[in-house]
Amino acid sequence: MPNTNNDTFSVDQFNGATDSDINLNGASIGQAGSEVNIAWNEQSIVSGGNSQGNASNVVDSGLFTFGSNSANDEYTVGQSNNLFDNDHNQNVFEAAQLGGANIVFAGQDITSGGNEQGNSSNVLDGSFTGFLGGFSNNDSYAVDQFNGMQDNDSNGNGFSVTQLSPGGFTADLAFVGQSTDSGGNSQGNESNIVDGGFSALFGGLSNNDTFAVDQSNQMLDNDQNFNIGNVAQAGTANFSFLGQDISSGGNEQGNSSNALDVGASFFGGAFSNNDTFTVGQENQMADNDQNANSFDLGQLFAVNINGTTQTIDSGGNSQTNASDIIDLGGAFGFGGASNNDGYTINQGNLMIDNDINLNIGVVTQLGFGNVATIDQDITSGGNSQSNNSNVFDGGLNLFGAFSDNDTYDVTQSNLLADSDQNQNLGEVTQLVGTGNFADLTQLVDSGDNFGTNSSNLFDFGT
Repeated sequence: MPNTNNDTFSVDQFNGATDSDINLNGASIGQAGSEVNIAWNEQSIVSGGNSQGNASNVVDSGLFTFGSNSANDEYTVGQSNNLFDNDHNQNVFEAAQLGGANIVFAGQDITSGGNEQGNSSNVLDGSFTGFLGGFSNNDSYAVDQFNGMQDNDSNGNGFSVTQLSPGGFTADLAFVGQSTDSGGNSQGNESNIVDGGFSALFGGLSNNDTFAVDQSNQMLDNDQNFNIGNVAQAGTANFSFLGQDISSGGNEQGNSSNALDVGASFFGGAFSNNDTFTVGQENQMADNDQNANSFDLGQLFAVNINGTTQTIDSGGNSQTNASDIIDLGGAFGFGGASNNDGYTINQGNLMIDNDINLNIGVVTQLGFGNVATIDQDITSGGNSQSNNSNVFDGGLNLFGAFSDNDTYDVTQSNLLADSDQNQNLGEVTQLVGTGNFADLTQLVDSGDNFGTNSSNLFDFGT
């Protein structure tokens, strides 16, 4: 028959969000002509996608046979999210066409969302003690998990097309496509604690469990993206194709902690057991991407053709921590007398990644059969940091443990500062001539940082 049982569970969960989206589409088309002016404009902004969560599961079986004196359970879980996300998006378009088969197709697209945060904590305490029951049991777990995020995206697309040809045959065509995607942040914490608290026959005398898990993420991600285009075409069969693309997201942080404490002791029961685990894991990130695509084209009379593609991808940061602790705490035969476990694990990451990317292409063509294609590409991501710690403490002693004196201390850290500045600049000028051809292809890839730490500790305690 139990005599007290001392359960105290306290869970505190919090979300907070500030999301100040300002979106704008603006279009202006003026067509003045005789014979076939066609302009087609499509603009789209999607700026949402924030998500926050907390989840906590606590199961306490508290099973005793032939009575227990105290059981000293106390769990405190506090989980928190914080989000501040100020998107400014805009699409602006302007076309002016004057006469004789000018055609424009345009499409501009911005997506700026994709933040996500989480916390999850599971605690299961078996508290099993048999026959003469448990005397104390001293469980206490405190889990504190935190995410914080500030993500100030400012996106743009802007375009201006002017096509002329008063008199004479003309076939100016301009196809435009611009796209900006700046989302993709994600943060997480997860902690699982299972405490078997197992002791049989003569029951448990104390059991001294204390686990404290502290996990934290912080992120500041100030993307500024822009696409700008400008096309002016003035006569007989000018064609222009343009595609500009920016994607600047891809940050990701994590923490995960698993602790399993069986606390097993048979026959003589447990006399103390002295468990203490402290795990603190931390990520911090500041990622200030500034991206731009810019384009300027002027084409005059007689068959000028252009194709332009500019692409920037600046994302790809990732940080993780993972800690797994298994403490069997085994003492068989006459049970355990003390067992002196203590593990302290401290893991950290810190990352500052200031990418500044730029594509600019300028094409000026004037007269007969000029062809220019510009293809520029920048990829600047690829940072990754990691810490991983595994502790296995068998604590095995067949005829009872008399002290056992475990103490492990693991500290792992990564630090990274990666300031990429990338640029592609292209300029083609072709003047009056016959059959000019220019092809410009530029590629920059500046990624590839890695850092890992890994620690494995196995103590069978025989």
